[in-house]
Amino acid sequence: MKKFFKRFFKENKKQIIFYSFLRLFSFIQVLFYPYAFSKVLNIISENPKNLKEACLWAVLMAGNSVLEDVVRLLSKLGLAKAGTRLKISLASLFSKETEIKDNKKTGEAVQAIKKASEDIEELVTYYRENILQLPVNLIFIPIILFKASPDYLVLLILYTVLYLIINYFCLKVYDKKLRNFFKAAETFWGTAYRKAPEIWRQREDGHNIADQVDKEGKELYEKEVSALTTNHWMWIFVQTLSSASLGIAVLFVLHKIVNGAAPVGDLILVSAYFDQTQETLNIMTTALNRAAQTRISLRRLVKAVKIKNN
Repeated sequence: MKKFFKRFFKENKKQIIFYSFLRLFSFIQVLFYPYAFSKVLNIISENPKNLKEACLWAVLMAGNSVLEDVVRLLSKLGLAKAGTRLKISLASLFSKETEIKDNKKTGEAVQAIKKASEDIEELVTYYRENILQLPVNLIFIPIILFKASPDYLVLLILYTVLYLIINYFCLKVYDKKLRNFFKAAETFWGTAYRKAPEIWRQREDGHNIADQVDKEGKELYEKEVSALTTNHWMWIFVQTLSSASLGIAVLFVLHKIVNGAAPVGDLILVSAYFDQTQETLNIMTTALNRAAQTRISLRRLVKAVKIKNN
């Protein structure tokens, strides 16, 4: 599979890099809006007569929003085309250049191929929609907050570190649950469930087949619910932390504003960028989850099929 992905990237390198760069630029544009809004608010609150400068920032906000829409939609279209090409190339690979290993049943191999294809497609879609936001926000938000006040950056770092610690341990548990779930799904959908039509063809053996389907189905249910429950509690932990951190940051800024140590616009700046950071960390969590799913699917795929002449 590594050779396939390297070959695909080499063949589509220019398109992937160009539209990825445009997507990065569109995410940078998103960060401009709260910065400009805080500037307008500071100008109006500190010097109400300076409407010319405030209007200039307002015009820049509007122009940036229009341009951001164009760049974002263009980049997503280009990356979507590359994703479609990848999906078709994968289908061609699995249909013409693979064969089932001797120790694997046909149903299990088919399920492994299906699951790996779906997970790769979902990860590529998430890359187009969200993943490229990570480097932009993780680089520019700390710089902007540090420029406003080093105190804001310290709060952001503490919040990020706590989030990452909780996320790390939750993902370790979730990874194990995912492995058990994928194994049960492969067994049920690829083996037990495929025998169900024999119930109609062989009535005398139908009871045994039905019992096996029920047994494997119950195990699949338990494994999937276990994985879903783990993911549920992981999100509760990180979202609670995020909400508490945002509340503390806002109270801290309000305290500085009341004491004349910060302009009013900092409230917009901090609340917007802390909210953006929460979104960024959530994206990272989801991306790691999907990457873990894809990694496990590919490993199970390698165990089920082999690529010819590879």
